[in-house]
Amino acid sequence: MTDDDILIDLETFNEAMVHFKEAVDGRDLERMPTILNQLLTILKHIIEAYQLIDSIDVLEYAAKLIHLLQDVHSSENTNYNLEPFSHAIDQLALCLTARITNRFVVPSSSTNSDTIDSTNKSDNISSGRELDVLLEILMKRTDGVDVAHEHAKYLSKYMFSLIHYVQERSIEELEHAERTSKLANNCSLSSFLTTYRFLPGIDLMLKTLKKDATHHSKIQSTWMLLQTHEFVGKLDSWRTYHDNVRKTVKIQWDKCLKKF
Repeated sequence: MTDDDILIDLETFNEAMVHFKEAVDGRDLERMPTILNQLLTILKHIIEAYQLIDSIDVLEYAAKLIHLLQDVHSSENTNYNLEPFSHAIDQLALCLTARITNRFVVPSSSTNSDTIDSTNKSDNISSGRELDVLLEILMKRTDGVDVAHEHAKYLSKYMFSLIHYVQERSIEELEHAERTSKLANNCSLSSFLTTYRFLPGIDLMLKTLKKDATHHSKIQSTWMLLQTHEFVGKLDSWRTYHDNVRKTVKIQWDKCLKKF
């Protein structure tokens, strides 16, 4: 499996998700079962093809969509609540993206495992040598600990700024996508697009609105992924750990200085 295969499969999955969400939002009870079946087929292919063993959460949200659809069909109620569907759809996309990310953080192909191992060993040796050189330089300086402490503070500030940027940028992107999606859903063009297909630019507008809907879905999934332990959470946890170690070392060093 190549990176292109993964991207193609995820793109196919996202498109199916968008189609299903459109059917749900449009309360199209006839199309919903067919589209959901297509979605589940793609999902099964992805889980099997990429050996996503730890996919319980993905399957749970897929099952939830099935149960929601069964409830709606059994009652034949077109005035159903959209929120449970939207929540299950978003969570399904989020969980699958997380599983894919975890699965391919470190390539597992046996054909290039030796190369990867040797590269990692080489990098580790190089990093170790650089660390030894830095430690030697700092140990020779009378202000070595202070220099290291200042560097650690700058690193902490950088991590804080990075986390802040990612959070603010993702919120801005999400809000923009939501405004665009809302505009597409509420604009007066809808009646023209469905009724007057002979008007100029209709096909272009249909593609544009579909693209906006797909973009909104992707932004939602990305935003949710960034807010979880997959990125922002891990980054923040690492910064907290780094600060705790830095402060502990600083306190111990100050205590040592007082003894002399």
